[in-house]
Amino acid sequence: MCRNYNYGAASSSVGYNILANPDQVAKDPTLAFKTSLWFWTTPSGSIPSIHDVLVGKWTPSAADRSAGRTVGFGVTIDIINGNDECGRYTANASNRVQYFKQFASTLGVAPGQNLDCANMKPFS
Repeated sequence: MCRNYNYGAASSSVGYNILANPDQVAKDPTLAFKTSLWFWTTPSGSIPSIHDVLVGKWTPSAADRSAGRTVGFGVTIDIINGNDECGRYTANASNRVQYFKQFASTLGVAPGQNLDCANMKPFS
């Protein structure tokens, strides 16, 4: 369902009917880039875009704060896989945090706070 929702919504933005041929996203580098850029920059209802979270354009609402969602990498996990990885400890979310810390270290930047989503209610 999530794939159909995202691909359906992305289709008009990327100029290709992804639902008619979803495998094309994996086969066509340009389409893959357009689709991933669409996902990175497009908010969905009360769910912010990953881009807005990472560049500081997202401010948690009262509902977000009561759900434990605060500014940090953990919210990006919630946006991508909240129902599968948030609200409890999961190995996948833990691995994402470790990779993020490694990338931050390689780039010489601080990873920031609120890196996981174990205490966050998923957006959806």
